[in-house]
Amino acid sequence: MSSTLDSQFVLNQVIEEVRRLLGAEGVSIILRDPASSELIFAAAAGQSAHDLVGTRMPINLGIAGWVMRERQSALVHDVQRDVRFGMQLTARLV
Repeated sequence: MSSTLDSQFVLNQVIEEVRRLLGAEGVSIILRDPASSELIFAAAAGQSAHDLVGTRMPINLGIAGWVMRERQSALVHDVQRDVRFGMQLTARLV
């Protein structure tokens, strides 16, 4: 990795290694756009990861939005059962 100046390549290599080390199905790095307060998937590893990179979402959705708003870390073992995610998903579907 030290032989390249391609930051996206390095980010992809690092995030894939993190996913492997954690044994996680997926890992992503999400940044907040200071101009719009939207969240942007900067890098992702796992199934459908290539579809996520560059995707934007409102800050009021999902665990990532909760983390940004609350300024707290979150370890999520099951996204489908996490109360913080479920409430937002239900509100979005109604």
